Amino acid sequence: MQLSAICVLTTAKSYTQAIYTVGMGCERHCPLSALEDLWLDCLQQAKLTPEHIQSINSIALKKDEAGLIALARKYQKPFLTWDTTALATVENQLSTRSDYVYRITGVYGVAESAALYAAQQSAQSTAFLSLAKQKNTQATCAIACVYPVDIK
Repeated sequence: MQLSAICVLTTAKSYTQAIYTVGMGCERHCPLSALEDLWLDCLQQAKLTPEHIQSINSIALKKDEAGLIALARKYQKPFLTWDTTALATVENQLSTRSDYVYRITGVYGVAESAALYAAQQSAQSTAFLSLAKQKNTQATCAIACVYPVDIK
């Protein structure tokens, strides 16, 4: 049997590996257990594993938050924090806006903003929410995704 095949060349860009970043917000002194439960639940909902995640991100106000630092260490992920000016640049991409959170932090959503901004910084491309904000009684979590621009 002989197959008739035609070689097709295209100028379309090849698919690249997605980059996933997690954004988290929490009450002050939130325990690792509450953060980890939410983190694992969000990963399961998004059908991801910890290995898929590039970094855990939050607002600069949380740079010394022990539970977030411990979570990042446990899963060997960088813990990055971003100032309100940076996070405000993705405000138009948030799935919801909280005036309450804005009064406290200066941004309308910590988890989604941190995830989106970190993803966009890692790929210099527009990110989207892979999983919108989820929450438990003490914390929030969101997952952003971005596909790097192929600049060949």
